[in-house]
Amino acid sequence: MIKQVRIMEIRNPKRGEGVPKETVERNCIGHLTMTLQSSFSDVNVSGVMDVAVSKGYFEAPMTKQLAILDMVIAEVLGERSDRVIDALIASSDEKVNAVAIAMIVALYEQDLEAMLMGLKRTATLSKTWPREHSCVALHNLFIRYGVEPVLQKVCPWLMDPDEGVRRVVSECIRPRLMMVAHIDELKRNPILLKKVFEPLLDDPSDYVRKSVGNCMNDVSKDNPAMLLEWLEEWSKKPLSKERRQIFSRALRTLIEKGEPRAYRILDVPIQDSVELKVVHGFPQRVSLNQVINLDIEVKNIGDEDTKIFFDLIIKAPGKGSQIREFVYKLPVVEINAKETKVIKKTIHFVDKTTQAKEAGLYEVTYRKNSNGFHFESFRFER
Repeated sequence: MIKQVRIMEIRNPKRGEGVPKETVERNCIGHLTMTLQSSFSDVNVSGVMDVAVSKGYFEAPMTKQLAILDMVIAEVLGERSDRVIDALIASSDEKVNAVAIAMIVALYEQDLEAMLMGLKRTATLSKTWPREHSCVALHNLFIRYGVEPVLQKVCPWLMDPDEGVRRVVSECIRPRLMMVAHIDELKRNPILLKKVFEPLLDDPSDYVRKSVGNCMNDVSKDNPAMLLEWLEEWSKKPLSKERRQIFSRALRTLIEKGEPRAYRILDVPIQDSVELKVVHGFPQRVSLNQVINLDIEVKNIGDEDTKIFFDLIIKAPGKGSQIREFVYKLPVVEINAKETKVIKKTIHFVDKTTQAKEAGLYEVTYRKNSNGFHFESFRFER
């Protein structure tokens, strides 16, 4: 058992973190009502909450709630229009901003060009809700209209100076985007994705690079040989820092499977002379919003410089008997011959997804090159 000597730190979640589904106790309807009142002072909007409740807003899944608010607004104001969209986008509340996306899709349902221009606009907003829901809406257009017709129209966005616009393309076209229907056309044959990836291989934005790597990782699950061929083509010259970050994220599934070509692309030896020791790990009990600082000592006992992959997996209790798995990855660790260094990882234990953290036993596996070298566990109680 690792002795814990650190003082427990509790930190409130960052803005945008936390379980995002709207509830009776926590919702954006107050902000929405104020937004509508300030822009449409001649209309009585005091009934927004009552109309939302009558439409089952709080019982609906998160993916349907924005569409319900769009219907609520249309009923209360008696219109869907560009001026309503402008008012929603101008709001200081990011969830109200996201309602504009549902209205864009409803208002221009039969006009692909108008929908795309509206979604490009919402993708430029700097907050999580409008950015992520812009991705989902655009993803659904690829499924509805087919990949090639939509991709032809959004490919110029890859050169846009706004990182949100570039990222909405690489993210929305993910074949296996989470929480929505998959793009089966791209799972069968992802060849069209190559022209999405190439302009972004050395993108200056970390936000974009992570998305590109995630999209490539989706490809690796259904078409590993094709992805490896592309990455080998793009790595004939020494990898830039940006390209290495993308490729490391892209290859995580194939590294997990021990694919030799993946190791070669990243210039990481399958066998190494590195020893690892967890100096500071998880406490025996963890509280919600606690900050856990991990220290792992890395020692190269060999006579040559080397590289390793390092990650850790947390198996967490889910609803009922389900098990949820969280993977935390670090960049490739480079270490000189006979060198010892400490790598650090900070984990903020917060409610981040649509499901809150469940009480129970959490099992942690620390891994080097996909092989476990240290195991521990902790308990969480609400």
